[in-house]
Amino acid sequence: MRTAIADRGRAGCAPIDMRPADVADRSDAPSGPPLVLKFDAPEMVFGLDSLAEAGFSAARLGARRPFVVTDPGIIEAGWVAELVGRLYSADLEPIVWHGVTPNPKDYEIARAYEHYLCSGADVIIGLGGGSCLDAAKGIAILAGNEGAILDYLGVDQITRPIPPLLMIPSTAGTGSDVSQFCVVTDTANAVKATIMGRAVVPDISLTDPRLLTTMPHEVAAATGVDALTHAIESYVSLGNNPLTDGHALSAARRASWRHGVTAADGAGEPRGRTGVLQRRPGCHARDEPPGRRPARRAARRS
Repeated sequence: MRTAIADRGRAGCAPIDMRPADVADRSDAPSGPPLVLKFDAPEMVFGLDSLAEAGFSAARLGARRPFVVTDPGIIEAGWVAELVGRLYSADLEPIVWHGVTPNPKDYEIARAYEHYLCSGADVIIGLGGGSCLDAAKGIAILAGNEGAILDYLGVDQITRPIPPLLMIPSTAGTGSDVSQFCVVTDTANAVKATIMGRAVVPDISLTDPRLLTTMPHEVAAATGVDALTHAIESYVSLGNNPLTDGHALSAARRASWRHGVTAADGAGEPRGRTGVLQRRPGCHARDEPPGRRPARRAARRS
């Protein structure tokens, strides 16, 4: 009996002669572009007063001494003080670095990285516009991989894990809080350089529309154009798919009408900013111009 079982086991493990030609010769294989789709996105926390969740969100990422990356304008607006208070309330000991300038420079990220190491920080929190968020990503890249930030230009050049990232945007246009891009300025060549890869997709994006109320009108207008441009780029991209198309069309619809109204009239009104920020992946509620909403719509989301 044992011999028979052993014989059957050996027979089942016999090698199969599967030549490459046998695998490649598939006349019934579908033609056209590949059907494998990929969509990377962080956990998203969205809503008025959601900044109150910052301490809890950072703690869930394992923070003890979170490293807050911001700029003087966000400090002046009072958002850093509120964030730091929330972090202390969660028994965390935040470190604040505010040396970011527009279009973060390679040497600024290097200095911030040294400060991060000396402070014994862990989780990295970006608070501000796209420059602050990209700087936070750059610091995280160096914290996990060392070297110089320009060593990682291109696609998937980051080979080792980076510290957890919590992003809190204060503008509506960049999308850095949910994207796999990090843009830094190569000061030697005076060009903006891009780092791309799944490694720099943040762990959590926390979006509180109140933060948009302190944006100057010209910045609000510029970020709206930025958001519309991103939506168009996504829709016409060769890498588009049905999932991204839905987000792109929804974002373009909101940016084309709501942003203009909000930039002009709703600068200090938090609820007016909510619709502006909803042109982001994961915020699916339909938001159409007055007079164009159907009388009834089945339970459908764009």
